[in-house]
Amino acid sequence: MKCEIGMRAADEIRRTAYGKCNDKEEAKRIGIRRKSFYDWDNGRSDPSTYNLQKMALAGYDVHYILTGERLWGKEGGKNAAD
Repeated sequence: MKCEIGMRAADEIRRTAYGKCNDKEEAKRIGIRRKSFYDWDNGRSDPSTYNLQKMALAGYDVHYILTGERLWGKEGGKNAAD
């Protein structure tokens, strides 16, 4: 069974990085290990509470990552106004 939470976390990082840097650079910027990102992206694991906290502090929509529902509208989350 794929780890949907991890896959949404990777998608959220990718969405935020789009057009600015690559997803792995964005993950590194917020303190997520490259292997963790790779495992999430491939559905192998879910983020730890520590990594979810890092993402929340960086402005990511952790509610979306956990539930699949956006709190901040369709585009919402980090850099929505950019």
